[in-house]
Amino acid sequence: MKLVSAIIVAAISVFLSAQAPPAFSPGITTALDGFHKGAYFEANDTLAALAFAPDGAVRDRMAFNLWTQFNPFLTNEVDPKVYALRAPASKPDPTWAPRISAVVPRDAIAEIVARAGKTNIVILNEAHYSPRDRAFALRVARALRPLGYKTLAAETISNNKPET
Repeated sequence: MKLVSAIIVAAISVFLSAQAPPAFSPGITTALDGFHKGAYFEANDTLAALAFAPDGAVRDRMAFNLWTQFNPFLTNEVDPKVYALRAPASKPDPTWAPRISAVVPRDAIAEIVARAGKTNIVILNEAHYSPRDRAFALRVARALRPLGYKTLAAETISNNKPET
């Protein structure tokens, strides 16, 4: 059976979600409870207040990482400053420029489908804070279905019961 994403990733995620939850600060716990109860905007504001100092610097890394994952789902936008804060700038490798200049652009979905015909697994990487990545994964899954791919595994699997 062909897989759209790695079963290993799903297994690790299920294993981790079955473990004791990490110890969060009371503010983060309050925000997460708010998300579970549907108070999305209030919870997002709580995370932002915890994450950022008045000057905009990140003061709580855990709150910041959670905020970067939840905020785009509410706003459908990713602030470019978030990328700058998440990944420190590095000096580019001088050998990249000629290699990048030689690249021939191709339609991503068509290229993935062409290569998927020669394998049994396709693995996609995505950023939790980018709704576009998840929409792209859905497009890939739909394009792979005619090739016999029937299973989608994702690292965001959780076995937590929703509160009623």
